[in-house]
Amino acid sequence: MRIDEIVNTSIMKQGWKSQAHRDGLDLRAMANEQGLSISAYDAGGREIGFVHFEIINDKLESFDTWVDSRMRRQGIATVMYNYAKELGNDIAPSSAQTASGKKFWKSMKQQTTENFADGKNPQDKGDSRRHGIPKHATLAQLDKIAHEGGRRGQLAHWQANMRRGRK
Repeated sequence: MRIDEIVNTSIMKQGWKSQAHRDGLDLRAMANEQGLSISAYDAGGREIGFVHFEIINDKLESFDTWVDSRMRRQGIATVMYNYAKELGNDIAPSSAQTASGKKFWKSMKQQTTENFADGKNPQDKGDSRRHGIPKHATLAQLDKIAHEGGRRGQLAHWQANMRRGRK
């Protein structure tokens, strides 16, 4: 992935797959040249949600999101969208949103948009940005920065681990 990319093209290949466990959910991601799909499963292995993204204008645009009606408003869609971002992608709302979609995106905008924001002063940039770590750094760049040590190295090490699906 290049620094200026907002879609992680390294995963947008036929047959690419990834699995992760986030917030009590098992997530399975699959990608191809057209986009990315993420499914969420409960502890019993039952699919309780999915989201499909298409690559439009160099961003992943959501075109289909579903969460089991008994599980809605519990953050499942948010976990799936955050996982898409964790995989190195910028995401955008669908150009044809439903009322539920508009409500979801409004709540997403109210959340902190960067994992590393310290929250002390909302106008301040996140910790990683203050320490000069590029927003779309490659894993190789993050590994190089991590070897520098100090707080900057610590943050780069954490970001690289998150991208690799490690906690």
